[in-house]
Amino acid sequence: MPPIDKKITIKDIARIAKVSPATVSMVVNDRPGISEETKYRVLRIVQALQYTPNLVARSLVRRHSNFITLLITNMGNPIFAEIACGVDDVLREHDYSLSIISTYDDRELETKEIETVQARGMNGLLTCAPLLDNSNIATLVKNNFPVVSILRRVYNCEDLDYVIVDSAKGAYLATEHLIRLGHKQIGFIKGPPHTSSGIEKQEGSMNALKDYGLAVSDDLIREGDYSRKSGYLATNHLLKMDLRERITAIYAANDYMAIGAFEAIWDAGLKIPEDMALVGFNDVEATSLRTIEITTIAHPKRKMGQLAAKRLIDKIEENEGYKDIYQVVLEPELVIRKSCGFTVFSKYVIDEVKHRSLPKSFNVPNQDRGAHAPKHF
Repeated sequence: MPPIDKKITIKDIARIAKVSPATVSMVVNDRPGISEETKYRVLRIVQALQYTPNLVARSLVRRHSNFITLLITNMGNPIFAEIACGVDDVLREHDYSLSIISTYDDRELETKEIETVQARGMNGLLTCAPLLDNSNIATLVKNNFPVVSILRRVYNCEDLDYVIVDSAKGAYLATEHLIRLGHKQIGFIKGPPHTSSGIEKQEGSMNALKDYGLAVSDDLIREGDYSRKSGYLATNHLLKMDLRERITAIYAANDYMAIGAFEAIWDAGLKIPEDMALVGFNDVEATSLRTIEITTIAHPKRKMGQLAAKRLIDKIEENEGYKDIYQVVLEPELVIRKSCGFTVFSKYVIDEVKHRSLPKSFNVPNQDRGAHAPKHF
């Protein structure tokens, strides 16, 4: 225990309760997101030590509490800028400010950042960066803290609200497009296996190969981390492999990796699309540049941010239906450009793909989505 004559601080309380100072601050300021057990333990220590919060500091925090945090993996990936624009569209209308934080898919960093912004009075959380089984997000949802996920789901949190794209369907369409152009040896640069989008995109691509009677070879699959560098390195590996038949096409699970693949193909002295076809996913602005023109899978990224922000405000302000489960799955669309070498009959191909009888694998797996069926747009 600290000396009697010493002024008790939040750090003293935190040390005795074996929690972080941010957690103590949240308990003292009656913020949601803390378990009842932890809250009870902290409050008992506060009472025993006759701790008095710094009222000036508390008022400063509450005066600036009308803000929302958006967690992303990193600032370098251009998809997050488009999503953030959609979020900002909505927040400005409702007088909320936005804070954007990168977690780099680091669970410990995510924990620290969430605790910090909660202690500062954050009203709600939007996250584009939850990992597959995310205890941080699951805890927030369990404690009724307003949170909405974008792009990714958390498999151990059935009640998490989210706005995502049908990743499995998009990956299927991308792979199918290459197959229908005659490619049989297709390299696949998959996303991180600790993310729902990474798993579902691989599932969709593999289902397309199986449905068209093509072999699924582990030799043709390389893992990336959604970064441009990982796309470059994965493509280098695929191009140098001693295969009986050289690959003629590559599908990258996001555009940032596809741009890295584009650079690796050119550095290897090959031409796109004459020597190698290429497809990405997300339709970020750079893929439409005249010198690149990468075929990709599009989805409404700005709309995704808008829907998620609107839902989060409903939860914060306890608007009608705020307790209902809100799980939205947006439709992907194949955008054909020049990186696959097929433009003459592109409209015919798009129309045929859209009107085909699509496999059940396009839907979010029942065992993962819980009892609440997501809404498809």
